[in-house]
Amino acid sequence: IGSVKYRDSLITMDADRGTYFRNGERWEARGHVVTENLQNGSTLIGPSLDYYRAIAGVRDTAEIYAIGRPTIKSVTTDSAGQRGEPYVIVGDRVRIKGNDRTWAGGKVTINRSDFAAKGDSLLLDSGPGNLGVLIGKPEMRGLGRDSFTLTGRRIELTLKQREVDYVKALGNGHA
Repeated sequence: IGSVKYRDSLITMDADRGTYFRNGERWEARGHVVTENLQNGSTLIGPSLDYYRAIAGVRDTAEIYAIGRPTIKSVTTDSAGQRGEPYVIVGDRVRIKGNDRTWAGGKVTINRSDFAAKGDSLLLDSGPGNLGVLIGKPEMRGLGRDSFTLTGRRIELTLKQREVDYVKALGNGHA
């Protein structure tokens, strides 16, 4: 209770309160939770987070569950490894598995200076899958000189080095 700080080889996590459960290798962090992924620089800030550590025989990949409209800053890097502007993802609830798979539900928004999107649910695989899917009255807007608005029943996007590379609207697509 108070100022809890947790560190391992994958993340840093600070919170007002924290409880560690050795059986299951799980951390419950409550109250102004701030995490940073040490491998890709992404952060998550929110009121409540459960962190499940990767441990042999239990789970092969670390997982995070967060509720209460957490904010994720998903960092991008260019081919030279330089960090670029992050995508800011907000949803009522979020699940992150490993460094590259994110699911968000409930009034999801994704924002950046050149891009804005919203929908009810988001699937984002910025790793080997290189894809994203927005459903639930999704809308995507390109901001800037070549602005656009895209709607449909489902919006799919492909990624290249964690950057949006291709977008399509399925089912009543409209641009």
